[in-house]
Amino acid sequence: MHALATQRLDLEPMNESHADMLVEPYLDPRVWTYLPHLRPADEDAVRARLKRWLSPPPPELPNAIAFENWIGFERTTRTLVGTFQATIIQDFSATIGYIVLPGSWRQGYAVEAMTVVCDHLREAHSIRRIRADMYRDNEGSAAVARRLGMIEIPPPNPTDRAFEKVIR
Repeated sequence: MHALATQRLDLEPMNESHADMLVEPYLDPRVWTYLPHLRPADEDAVRARLKRWLSPPPPELPNAIAFENWIGFERTTRTLVGTFQATIIQDFSATIGYIVLPGSWRQGYAVEAMTVVCDHLREAHSIRRIRADMYRDNEGSAAVARRLGMIEIPPPNPTDRAFEKVIR
């Protein structure tokens, strides 16, 4: 995995040295508005989550080949914008996700970062199908998925929404 860049962002491969800078933002309840059950309880929980993201996929995800995670910074100010993730699956598909921090909301960073992540997945891993799952009331993430060229598909459960893009 390597660094990625957009017009405004530098996406660095996530590593353990990023843990300190993620603790405070990840404890902000606004980050977890649509996923309150995933909100880390404390600093140790944030660090444990980062450790899971940096590890190989667990046995309960038998079709997952790898996790790829980046931490995004605004290029000129080096302001932390968020984290961006892909789970690569054996069937040449991937599931994507992101967390944009509140100070960076509604500035187009999610679309910008995930566009370059999707391009990377296609070029580096020959990914042919990309999926994004989200809580059904998260209209912002649904708009991001649409801007990435994804179409809405039946979700895995009734509280979610799912979007998918087939790459030819």
